[in-house]
Amino acid sequence: MNKTLKLLLVFSAIALLAITPVSAEQGVGTSPYVAHLLTNGLNVGSLAPGQSFWYSYSQSDLGSPAIQSIVLNLVFKPGDSRTARQVTFDVYTFEQVKIFLEKGAGGARKTGAGQLVSSDYDPDTGERLWAGAVDAGEIYYIHIQNKSDLTVDYHLTALSQQNALPTSPPGGAITASTSAAVASRPAVAAPKSPLPPLNSDAEGASEWLMAAQAVQGLSAEEAAAWLKNAAELGWLPGAGSAQSASAAPASPGRAKEKIEADAAPASVSAPPAASDNSIYPPEALPLLYNNVNRLSPHAEHWYTFLSDDLDENLFEEMSLTLFHTPGEGNIANRVNFELFTGDQYQIWTRGTPDDARNFGAGSQVSRDKDPNTGERIWRGMVLDGDRYYIKVKNDSEIWVDYYLMTGDIINTELGNMRPTHPVNKSLLPARQIVDVQLPPLSAQEAAGASIAQPLTIKAGQHQDWLDAGEDVWFAFRFQNFEQIEPEIRRYTMYLTESPGEGHVSNHVNLEIYTYPQLNLWLRGDGALMEHFGLGSRAEYNKVNNTQEFIWEGPLVSNSTYFLRVRNDSDSGIFYKLDIQKR
Repeated sequence: MNKTLKLLLVFSAIALLAITPVSAEQGVGTSPYVAHLLTNGLNVGSLAPGQSFWYSYSQSDLGSPAIQSIVLNLVFKPGDSRTARQVTFDVYTFEQVKIFLEKGAGGARKTGAGQLVSSDYDPDTGERLWAGAVDAGEIYYIHIQNKSDLTVDYHLTALSQQNALPTSPPGGAITASTSAAVASRPAVAAPKSPLPPLNSDAEGASEWLMAAQAVQGLSAEEAAAWLKNAAELGWLPGAGSAQSASAAPASPGRAKEKIEADAAPASVSAPPAASDNSIYPPEALPLLYNNVNRLSPHAEHWYTFLSDDLDENLFEEMSLTLFHTPGEGNIANRVNFELFTGDQYQIWTRGTPDDARNFGAGSQVSRDKDPNTGERIWRGMVLDGDRYYIKVKNDSEIWVDYYLMTGDIINTELGNMRPTHPVNKSLLPARQIVDVQLPPLSAQEAAGASIAQPLTIKAGQHQDWLDAGEDVWFAFRFQNFEQIEPEIRRYTMYLTESPGEGHVSNHVNLEIYTYPQLNLWLRGDGALMEHFGLGSRAEYNKVNNTQEFIWEGPLVSNSTYFLRVRNDSDSGIFYKLDIQKR
């Protein structure tokens, strides 16, 4: 019997190796065959754009057959919102890896996937967390992928435990609701806590509940060691800081400003509002002719406007004047305003506000002959139809009143200080700001990644692989220079994708855009783009596991059209695009 079992294991191993031959040039970690052994603790590495890395682990690899669960924490840099979505890790069993090698990631189930978290509240790093069981005799594989166009440095921390995790939802991730269920289990002969139970919806509750579950069954010494290690790794909300998780900055730059404001001299006059009254781009105020407000120490106010005076001129002259009080020299040097184009908005929202580049700032002048006021003036050109942002910043240690006016104003009666808008209240519809999509951040953007960098396609077939959450753009046109009048032809476009199950195909489609929509994208108003054609769903092909989308309509000669194949599902797809003239 033992001999037969050994033979079966040998043949199974041979069958697995036959799926994809191992290259002699493969390095450690480049595939499951040569996966790097996971260290119980810190694992450090670096991934080039498009690169991936494999780790493997089992109970024996982690050091003890008594180990029943593991927590994996991936921290990487850079961690801006765009990159964070493109750096992932998945966990597979031995059998799941076999399917992965046969059918690719789209056809393989996963034991789990790292979920985006932010336990260290560091805008410069991205973080993914997963916890799951470790079964006896099972081999697990971790697949870390860098789908971004930047080099990513990472450290993967593995913390094994001898107590089992609670039953987790599909995907194996420990969520707030799962942790809440753990916390709500009745304790056996446990002393009553003098504190009320933690609200599972509170900020940071998920991390605290998972930490509480992780130390269940450990001795006091073991629990203390685990918590100390978790705090040093930044897993606990507010770890390494005297502030609680609820005091974490809600917007980039707020933490520094709050600390500096709290450290201001006691002689500073108490403001009528909160100690930090900053207004950031997502809540930007609409720019009026006369904008009056008050700024706390080291705070900033953002305004926004859309340049459009409805005349035939594309470029318009514009001036802005800022008056502020008090205006003595050491204060005036620290109060100013800057102007930003709309494409800098995303740089701010991704957590790197210092990387935003202004195209203009106020110049210090003194034309009203009033020593009690400071003055700044800017003159320049703006483009009709474009959105702009203005930041008014007070880098001094005291509160200042300011008056921001459109136009070149030499002198004015400032009058009583009455804010134009209530603090932290925007009168601009949120959709005009929050949903703004911007042009490519880099000239190195891959072809097909946006409407500004499309692939060229002609009538016929095109097929390729499209990762989860990604789009591919094509530019299509048919030329006819022999006729004076435009020619109109009817075309039919077929998009076939696999896998075609509803949970994937419901988030896949073909969209057709006219050329003028490109201008909206280039000026930063991608959210306003409207397609004029959309694929209609055909009947699902169960035999081939494919779903087809069909669009038919007229196109005009010598005009450029943009085709977008979008995959908003959580699975990669194989697609075929077929364009036929009627």
